Amino acid sequence: MGKVKGKKPGVNRSARKAAGQSEPSNANSALRSRSSFWLPLVTGLLGALIGAFPSYYPRVQDFFRPRFVVDRGGGVHGNPSMFRKWSPARVGWTYQGIDFATFLRITNNSSETTGIEGYKLEARTEDGWKAMRRLQVMYPHAVGSGDKFFDLSANGLDIVASNRLLEPGHSVEGWAFFMYGDVPLNSDLDRLRLTITDTRGNQDTVELRPPNRDDPTNASIEQSGLQVMPKGFMPPGFDPSTVKHLEWE
Repeated sequence: MGKVKGKKPGVNRSARKAAGQSEPSNANSALRSRSSFWLPLVTGLLGALIGAFPSYYPRVQDFFRPRFVVDRGGGVHGNPSMFRKWSPARVGWTYQGIDFATFLRITNNSSETTGIEGYKLEARTEDGWKAMRRLQVMYPHAVGSGDKFFDLSANGLDIVASNRLLEPGHSVEGWAFFMYGDVPLNSDLDRLRLTITDTRGNQDTVELRPPNRDDPTNASIEQSGLQVMPKGFMPPGFDPSTVKHLEWE
């Protein structure tokens, strides 16, 4: 008798259970389906993050380093009765005694262009950090000693830093002037720190290195490197007979 051709008999569920075989599950196919969806998505996201990292790396560096580097040059302990800041007043002129002047070089250490909005100098004392009073000098011939006036147009910190933006790695430098303020008189001012506010509103505090005692600019006003105007020079409108002492503005 010939073989009867037909559909091959299948294995029913009861026979499969009797043989100890498990029922085919949809779990594996569902897992494969989810993997095929998420794997390209995760791979693409990782690729985008890796590709974007070079552009974010400078900002990561900025987070771990100060925005500014400050170098301290010479410093002059002034005689307030001789070393003065002059200012035109409503009537006549006023002056303030200068206790301390120092030459500062401020470098933009960040990856972004920024400027200097302001700064504060503090000195370390036996009672901790104490603020000095900054004398802002925006007029180039506002500082003098005795009958001499200095020319700060090229190296007055307030003047050269005003409205100037610093590219990364670029610096601004000049003389800055202070009164003792909360600092005890005749302090040695070896330990100083400068808090800088930039044009973005960020603040950084940098402790300055001690001065070099062999630096001749530490010796006196005359050896400081401050440029003196020609003998007999007076600022426009200056009248010595109208000068009054101003303790603090």
